[in-house]
Amino acid sequence: IAGYAETFPYSSFVCWQLLADGTADNSFGSNGMLTLASGKWTNLGWFVLPLEEGFVAGGDVYNGASDDILIYKILPNGTLDSTYGSNGVSGKTFVVSDPPVYAAIDSDENIFFCAAGISNGNSNITISKILSNGEIDTAFSLDGKLILFVSEPVPTSNWIDDFILLPDSSIFITGAINAQMAFMKLFNNGSIDSSYGINGFLIPETQRNNEWPHLAGKDSFIYVVDGFQHVFYSVYHSFYYDPSPPDSTEFAVHKIQTNGMPDLSFGVNGIAEVAFPGFTLTKPYAIAVQPEGKLLITGLLSYGQPQYYATDVYIIRLHPDGTPDISWGDQGIMIFDWNIYDNSPKITTYQDGKILIAAIVYDTIGSHTTIQRLLPDGTSDLTFGNNSLIMLANNQYTREMLIQPDGKIIISATEYSSDTLIVMRLQQDGVVDSSFGTLGKTSFNPYISVSFPMMDLQNDGKIVFASRVVVGGAPYTYPIAVGRFDENGFLDETFATNGVIELEENTSLGSIHLQEDGKILVGGGSAQDFFMARLLNDVTSNIEDDFVLQQTLNVFPNPVSDQLILQTSFSPGKEASIIITNSIGQIMKQEPVRFTGDKIKVNVKDFPTGIYLITLKSSAELSSAKFVKE
Repeated sequence: IAGYAETFPYSSFVCWQLLADGTADNSFGSNGMLTLASGKWTNLGWFVLPLEEGFVAGGDVYNGASDDILIYKILPNGTLDSTYGSNGVSGKTFVVSDPPVYAAIDSDENIFFCAAGISNGNSNITISKILSNGEIDTAFSLDGKLILFVSEPVPTSNWIDDFILLPDSSIFITGAINAQMAFMKLFNNGSIDSSYGINGFLIPETQRNNEWPHLAGKDSFIYVVDGFQHVFYSVYHSFYYDPSPPDSTEFAVHKIQTNGMPDLSFGVNGIAEVAFPGFTLTKPYAIAVQPEGKLLITGLLSYGQPQYYATDVYIIRLHPDGTPDISWGDQGIMIFDWNIYDNSPKITTYQDGKILIAAIVYDTIGSHTTIQRLLPDGTSDLTFGNNSLIMLANNQYTREMLIQPDGKIIISATEYSSDTLIVMRLQQDGVVDSSFGTLGKTSFNPYISVSFPMMDLQNDGKIVFASRVVVGGAPYTYPIAVGRFDENGFLDETFATNGVIELEENTSLGSIHLQEDGKILVGGGSAQDFFMARLLNDVTSNIEDDFVLQQTLNVFPNPVSDQLILQTSFSPGKEASIIITNSIGQIMKQEPVRFTGDKIKVNVKDFPTGIYLITLKSSAELSSAKFVKE
């Protein structure tokens, strides 16, 4: 018998030999069982064919990127016949797009096997022939394989999930190549950095596909987190239509240096695998980094059979070396039981390490968003809301949260009943900020629907946003709309055309971020292609005509440990402001200053080690410089 065995998260291609009475033949393999292949993802046995001496067993085995069909010749005692093929193994003539694998044998003990394979981007019904000695019969059709039917092209599924700006202004991207997680790197002008990985792309050694990566950065490193998909997810859905797919219970954490390359001192070759046995966890929904470098991962914990009938939010905290922080919750995991069914958790952190966690919460009446603020150690912050909790209006689903430099909270949400984008602002204590928009919120929906909006915050308090929208009547189009709200929560009609511009049609949205110069980057996927656009912005150009853009700014000492001294030729007595951002564009300090001479001191003692951009701006002068905090 050929089949598979599962010891999560591993699977094994296994053969069993039974006696005539159905009991295990203990003379075969180990107590009647022989393991032919083992590893993560799918390793499945599909057929056994008897030979004059022994038998052959075949199945598909995951090679780290795709599935190969392998055929093993096994002697009666359960050992491989080393004279067959290569040390007892043959096959590997084409890549499997979908199992199962079928096989037959002729009177000369030649093996024919058939499956859906991939060739030239198409899914094909393919047959191969293996001779009785295990060699590929290259005389059979073309190089030992016959393509019977060519179907529609297999979707390549290339997209951008998220990206981050590196200190040298290049762009580090997480996304997928043919549905397999990949890292990419672009120069700041949008061209591919072909020196990175292979032609600008790097596929990490995760041995899985269909990933959901999330990205968060600090000044000296980047975290990428993805969830292991269950070993047999594709098999259940392809053949048994199981309505309740098993969940992931394991994570891979990638630590990336600021040059885009894996930090090989982290985990194994830059990847740390994190598991919490006994917890049925879904894929990560969001991640964030605390100031000391600890990583927070949030997702859902499922209960019941079938799964997804009841869920709670979890937060996992890891040390900078990728190991669980056992001081956090239950040995590194903290559970939030807000109601019967929670969904789509989001997380962000403050500069002081406080944590903001939000999720859509369903109860017997309807749904709403619950937001909770935690102190850096995970205990409830009782100065926020009602015992650290607030609830938004029914049927408003939080999509993203941003923290302003003054501690106020910007929230984007969509309204279930109307597919409307809602942006609201809360005071530092969680109370609605009635000075923003109309009684604390503003609405936007000139389209049929607005879905999964994303935001970033300009230095001047304005909010840029992007969303996939539905336009027109049948046939509908699905462009990305990019717009801007002013600092008071109203659509900024000085941006683009009446505050909004539409980009590529039929494109999925991955993320939106601002460069240090205020230009707007938007990334996503367009059918089989990656998509990234950059928009000009007036964040530094909507000023008086006599604005001096290239005013000199000297900073010293550089590197600096505590006090940074600025020297410039700004006009004395002028009011100005200082804005300091880190290498990923987060505002670390923003404060007004007045020059009485040609120098000014700025305290950066509490800044984490890293590279920063400091900008000095008055009504008529602007200058900037980079410095290193050691």
